[in-house]
Amino acid sequence: MATYSSLFNTDPYFIDADILIFDDAHSGENYVAANWTVDISRNVDSELYFAVLCSVKNAISEDTYYKLANDNPHIHDYFWVDKIPNYTLVGRYLDLQNCVDSYIKNQQQTPKLSFPWSNIRDSIYACNIFLSYSNIVIRPFIPPTLTHRPFENAKQRIYMSATLGKSGELERAFGVHKINTLPMVKDWENKTIGRKFFMFPDLSFSYKQRGNIILGILNRVNRAVMLVNDDKTKKSF
Repeated sequence: MATYSSLFNTDPYFIDADILIFDDAHSGENYVAANWTVDISRNVDSELYFAVLCSVKNAISEDTYYKLANDNPHIHDYFWVDKIPNYTLVGRYLDLQNCVDSYIKNQQQTPKLSFPWSNIRDSIYACNIFLSYSNIVIRPFIPPTLTHRPFENAKQRIYMSATLGKSGELERAFGVHKINTLPMVKDWENKTIGRKFFMFPDLSFSYKQRGNIILGILNRVNRAVMLVNDDKTKKSF
């Protein structure tokens, strides 16, 4: 058992697994893509941030450039995010590549940049570039997981999710063409926890009323979870 990052990195611990089981797969997209995502922080890697901004200046509008280059931004600019139109980057990828290469070469401690950059530097034409006041992010349209040997060579990959999408979201997140879904089992209503009913009795009832109401509910259901503030309250129930 391990995190997604233990598998999706440039030197993974797991290299010959027969079966991979991805829990909460619907929430794994960013962890999977991190192996191919270069996240340039304005605060941490300020020099590179502005160097990249300068290299793409002619591919973005003057207004966009001003928002990012301004040292005294409007409060709303802190939360503004945009994506560079990919067609405007045609013919500019070499400048961008040289810019990042030069920075990483001159820095001693940049593993969070150098490792993912080594995975995408020759394919940045297949990446999106996102801009914000705090970060510039370069990441592929779809993470190339099938070029990652520990993932590709697994004999079986199982994706566990309570919220499977119907438009290929999971396939896109994991970079695979097709994921076969298991059908709903018969009589599933009696094999799951079922619907949940949340109560916040302190909002409307006295302490005595609260206890009677909760006990009344507990007598009508098969199971319940009670969240309390301290051990004293737990013991009283």
